[in-house]
Amino acid sequence: MLRRKLYRDLWHYKGQFFTIFLMVFIGMLAFSGIHGYMDGMDESAKEYYKEYNLQDLWITNTNVSDSDLNDLKSLDHVRDVNRALVLNAKLKGYKDVTLETNVLEENTISKMYVIKGEKYASNKKGLWFDSYLAEYLNIHVGDTLKLDVSGQTLKLKVKGLVNTPDHVYFVKDSTEIFPTHQNYGFVYMSAQTFSDAMHVDVTYNKAYVDVDKKNNVSSVKKEIQRDFNFLSVTDRDNSFSYAGYQAEVEEGQTYAPVFTGLFLMIAILSVMSTMNRFVRQQRVQIGTLKALGFKNRKIYIHYIEFGFMTSLIAAILGVLVGYFTIGQFFIDMEASYFEMPNIHTVLLPEVIQTAVLVVALISLVTYLSSRKILKETASEALRLEVPKVKKE
Repeated sequence: MLRRKLYRDLWHYKGQFFTIFLMVFIGMLAFSGIHGYMDGMDESAKEYYKEYNLQDLWITNTNVSDSDLNDLKSLDHVRDVNRALVLNAKLKGYKDVTLETNVLEENTISKMYVIKGEKYASNKKGLWFDSYLAEYLNIHVGDTLKLDVSGQTLKLKVKGLVNTPDHVYFVKDSTEIFPTHQNYGFVYMSAQTFSDAMHVDVTYNKAYVDVDKKNNVSSVKKEIQRDFNFLSVTDRDNSFSYAGYQAEVEEGQTYAPVFTGLFLMIAILSVMSTMNRFVRQQRVQIGTLKALGFKNRKIYIHYIEFGFMTSLIAAILGVLVGYFTIGQFFIDMEASYFEMPNIHTVLLPEVIQTAVLVVALISLVTYLSSRKILKETASEALRLEVPKVKKE
């Protein structure tokens, strides 16, 4: 009987309950959508950096010698060190395209994520090309490219299209705010390939340090700065790529609670006013139910169900729709700027817990809104409510 009355009343007062539904739905839609892509960006980065071993420290010098390499590797808490020669080159045959050319001794740190083509190996001759720039320039695996390096031309075949964890976010110069992936990118080649093409020995100007634990990064950095005469030693927080990506994540994590909280607060206020008005309109029905012998507990549960069912359906739909629409839309947009090949949305327990909390809160507000009339006796509830007259 009460179940039929519940559905009948929900339909009869659909306009009032739709307001509650809409506010909870929009609130959870925003919360789930924003968290879906912001948490997704955060989780994707953690997975990517860990699996492909993003360096903990960057060293810059005019020459990182063999003795420097051995001394760095012998430091406590240093797990590995890679050297590289990094310089800019022009891509011949394409208008105003600059390539950050990375000449690697080995690639155990900041390893390449291969989108297409062959896996990198130091004994393979060829180029591993930035996949984002390759898509814009219509460059494919197997194409032969010409690079102008310091006036000399290197003619090499593209072996693979790749991304790397230290090139997630980068721009050509200070005139650009966001990466365009149209006129600036990166390429990788082995030291042997570069040496054979240029007929010179490779002088490395970069070193990448992998530290065993995050807590030891600061002490290793200080030790290198103290014992070596390098031009600079920087950590992840000072890396343009890492810091730029993390800033985007933190920005979203800041405004998500504010935006969502606004809608949820409006939803709770809507519940209070709607349920107060609804229960007053149900005064005679409540008195009738009591007169028929229904216990207070059953009647309480019946009226709580109005807020519970409305908010439960709204919360579930809000979480799902937000995750699959807003979350996916924004993650796709972020993927056009950041070279994070594994970027994806996630649905963390925090979102589910918030949805449960919202439903519980709406149910509590429903109970508090109807408690006064439900406490009345059957005879009191069956009487028409006497309007309050303000005395002058």
